[in-house]
Amino acid sequence: MIIINNLVKFKTSHILWNFFYLILEILYILQLVLMKYVMHNYYVSPFGCLLFMGIGTFILIIISYIIYSLICFKDFSIIIDAFNLTNKIIYLYLFLVFIDIIIFEVIEILVIFYFSPLLLMATDIINPILNLTFEIIIDNAQMSILYKILTYIGYFIIFICALIYNEIIICNFCDLNKNTSKYIKERQKEELASIGKIGNDNDSENGEN
Repeated sequence: MIIINNLVKFKTSHILWNFFYLILEILYILQLVLMKYVMHNYYVSPFGCLLFMGIGTFILIIISYIIYSLICFKDFSIIIDAFNLTNKIIYLYLFLVFIDIIIFEVIEILVIFYFSPLLLMATDIINPILNLTFEIIIDNAQMSILYKILTYIGYFIIFICALIYNEIIICNFCDLNKNTSKYIKERQKEELASIGKIGNDNDSENGEN
């Protein structure tokens, strides 16, 4: 439902961008999973992961900009111009962006450490819903009623499915709750209790004999 409107307007020129976007998303997901693996199997702290990730990202960005600047402009003008800030308001803006990124990354790494990367599916869906609402408020004429309805229904379905998949919502019908972690633990407790009861009964019988 979400992509119906985009498919109608889809052009051949969009293929390359969507391909790069797909690669970036795959790399982002791989990064989250690898951070979870490293933290739980090699006991690296969440903030240690952030430090290594920040240093690595910084090095890759600098190398990428150097290569891009040399290929397109035959000099280092992009890097030099990045430090040529004449408006002081920009410094405040960059500082606020820097703080915002730090808060986001810390919260994200803590969610991955204490829960699962899959939990981010549920929270990430809220972002496009809020963006769509903001776009509708700012410029209502650019979107058709059908597009709004389909998009909101699509995101709502994805959001509910993400909550069910992460077992935040448990469906107690048609045995859909049978293999959730909550009910698996309850069955384990019942089985352990029954095994303990059988053991006590056997001990009692042996004592009487």
